[in-house]
Amino acid sequence: AYSASKAALTQVARVAALEWGADKIRINLVHPNAVFDTGIWTPEVLAQRAAHYGMSVDDYKRNNVLHEEVTSRDVAELIAEMCGALFAKITGAQVPIDGGIRLTGKLTEFSPKSKKIHVEVKTSLIPYVVSDRKHDRSGLEVVRNYENAL
Repeated sequence: AYSASKAALTQVARVAALEWGADKIRINLVHPNAVFDTGIWTPEVLAQRAAHYGMSVDDYKRNNVLHEEVTSRDVAELIAEMCGALFAKITGAQVPIDGGIRLTGKLTEFSPKSKKIHVEVKTSLIPYVVSDRKHDRSGLEVVRNYENAL
C-alpha cells in the first residue's frame, strides 16, 4: 500500500506540474528516507533494526552512500530552499534526500555459465521482499531481491 500510494502521489504531482506550469505554479517533490530523528523512530526501534543488521545505531543511521545521517532539519532546509530563487525555474522535480541510499545495491552472484546475475538491494521504500526475474537482450537472467530495511 505504501509503494502504491507514493507512486500515485508522484503521478499527481507530475500532472499538476504540467497543468499549472503555465500559471507559474511550481510543483516539486521531496523524497526523504531514513530520517531517524522523528517520533516514529524510538530508541528501542532503532536499536532493534540496527541489531538486525549487525550494526551500531550510529552506523545504522549513516548506512548510506555518503555515510551521513539525514535529519528532519536537513529535509526542512531543502524544502525551504526549493521555495526560493534557486529552484524558481524548476518544476516537476523529484529530489531524494537520503544520503544516496537509493543508489545502493550489492552484486551477490554473477554466473556467466548459468547466465544469472543476482543483485540485492536493501531499501526502506519497498515494504516487503520480492524477487524480480527478467532476461536481458543477451539472455542473462537478472534477479533482483528487494528487502525492507526498516
